[in-house]
Amino acid sequence: MDIAALLATDAIVMKNQVSSKRQAFHVIADAAAAKLGRSADTVLSALLEREALGATGLGNGVAVP
Repeated sequence: MDIAALLATDAIVMKNQVSSKRQAFHVIADAAAAKLGRSADTVLSALLEREALGATGLGNGVAVP
């Protein structure tokens, strides 16, 4: 399966200057909130809950939360 077929290009967040995982999650939450019509706090909470189950980082600055 080609992962590109599963991803919407307008849902990919790239090249942000972040200095921590938490800051990256805030950037992702802001982008996802706008796309999903939810609050950034709700999305951030869900991302942090998911990350608590196990890291989503793939390496080289890539993660799939």
